[in-house]
Amino acid sequence: MPTQQRARTSRTRRLPRLALDPDARLVRWGWIAWGAFTVLIALRWITFGGGAPKELQWVSLAHVAALWLLWPLVRGVGALWRWMRAAPHAAWNGSYYEFDGRQMRLLFDDDDIFVVASDVFAALDLRGRVVGAERVRLISGKDGLRHLPGRRELVFSERGLSAWLARRNDAKAISLRRWFERDVLAPHRKRREIQSGVIRNSR
Repeated sequence: MPTQQRARTSRTRRLPRLALDPDARLVRWGWIAWGAFTVLIALRWITFGGGAPKELQWVSLAHVAALWLLWPLVRGVGALWRWMRAAPHAAWNGSYYEFDGRQMRLLFDDDDIFVVASDVFAALDLRGRVVGAERVRLISGKDGLRHLPGRRELVFSERGLSAWLARRNDAKAISLRRWFERDVLAPHRKRREIQSGVIRNSR
């Protein structure tokens, strides 16, 4: 029985798909092959251009030139696509936290801490009118929920988030408030104290 299961598994197992971006060896050999192809094109141009008209030379090399452009085009488009996908998240690199299995984006600016409001609302499963900016600002304050320069996301300030969470008594909000104080505020204050001590000692 186990033998039949292994055989069935081996028959149904699929080959792994190629990665979105090939490994370094394939890229390296691809550029080596492209360089060799470039040399071949140059040699063919030199040897073929004895007395033939230039128009004929271009026609004969058109399909070769198309193949020559294929590799850098594929690499360039792939790099552009990866950059476009990563660009919206680049500002948050290293600033991702996790609460209850959900992503929380935080931004630290010296002593200030900002939390993306949409992540807070998602963590509490809130939507609709209750998460309207004006309604939230009635509790968090005008500066407690705002846009930062150069950012599209609405963010809570530390004080604004604490004030808004303090008005909520559901279990998730209480858990989030405790997580924010224990896993975000306390470590950040400790780091700032250490940094301040190092700066004072260096003087």
